[in-house]
Amino acid sequence: MTGFIEPIYFGEFAEKIVEFKPRADDVMLAAGLWEDWVSKESGETRSTFTVLTDNPVPDIERMGHDRTPIFLEGEKAIEWLKPESKPPAEWIQFLRSNPAKMSWVATVDRPMAPGWEKRV
Repeated sequence: MTGFIEPIYFGEFAEKIVEFKPRADDVMLAAGLWEDWVSKESGETRSTFTVLTDNPVPDIERMGHDRTPIFLEGEKAIEWLKPESKPPAEWIQFLRSNPAKMSWVATVDRPMAPGWEKRV
């Protein structure tokens, strides 16, 4: 990933959709989960993916968002791609102990649609 976009509900960017990017303009390696989902009705198969998130890193929290995707660096990202290397119960601690170190820039992408405050 080169950035991610999130709605902001409080702080300096409240009422805006904001794009977050690393200051160094790095490509980010996000931890995620994927599977092939099969429709029970049609039998159609779709590949699905979700990016894992955790509590916000300080920069993102200060900018007004309540979570941050989990990014890993180099060898830790490669280790994440080998699920058999650890028992399942150890992976959460692994992710929380090895976040990539980044400094963030936020830019307003667009204002939120009216009614956003109902989600706060």
